[in-house]
Amino acid sequence: MEITLKYMTLIFFGLALSACGDDSDKSGGDLQISASGFERLAAARFNPDGTRLAMVGQNGDAYSLISTNDTGGDVKVLAPDGLDYLSAVAWTADGNTVYYSGDDGILRVAADGNGTPELVVDDFAVMQIDLSPDGKSLAYSTNGGVSIRLADLSTFESTPIQSDTTGTSGSGPRFSPNGEKVVYVSGEDFKFADAAFMTEVDGPTGADYLANAAWIDDKTIIYLGDDKIRTWSDDGNATPLRDAFAGMDIDFNAATSRYIYGTNGSPDLTLAEY
Repeated sequence: MEITLKYMTLIFFGLALSACGDDSDKSGGDLQISASGFERLAAARFNPDGTRLAMVGQNGDAYSLISTNDTGGDVKVLAPDGLDYLSAVAWTADGNTVYYSGDDGILRVAADGNGTPELVVDDFAVMQIDLSPDGKSLAYSTNGGVSIRLADLSTFESTPIQSDTTGTSGSGPRFSPNGEKVVYVSGEDFKFADAAFMTEVDGPTGADYLANAAWIDDKTIIYLGDDKIRTWSDDGNATPLRDAFAGMDIDFNAATSRYIYGTNGSPDLTLAEY
């Protein structure tokens, strides 16, 4: 199925990929992020003040949870093993803890590099995750599943949000900064739901198998789809920012007005000004 194909492609990194800009392209100020000791980086997320990044670092078939400063230096290994090619990360609002998906489910670990990872959600093939701003809920999707799941972090129990009988797959859930809405990918479209997933409205179309979105503010998202990066606001207007051939795993930091994303097939990440 589509989600399975999406993430199976991440195993292969032999293609040399490039992107060509258009009139709105701002690639001249890009910073390419790499990390010493790791041959490939993926799934980067900013800490709240934008000074550090947490991400998945790969060497061969081994995957680690690492953090760096915002230029890729000062590398800290937060979890040396237990991750895989599906793994994703999320920060707590205070920047002190990093949640990540791994072989056993969803774990959390201290962001300063001290301490032992703790399993908080026991599930299989977890991929994208996001923590609510109040730290009470964790939304995530699983590889090949048809449901987005919502975990209550006071009980560590999770429940499916989209009915398994609908056949509609959902992936990449992200909470808005105020915690009132969630954006996610459903088929070839982006959807918006309230935080309890009781209502749903349509967002932009053109989601492909690498697509995801992040929030710029409570009314605006920045998203990847159809090999481009665009923004979308509540008034329904989509604004192109740049070409991003095979772009994936976008994240935005409001404190610094910067975004970061990866490219399927490239070892580095791209950090750009908004």
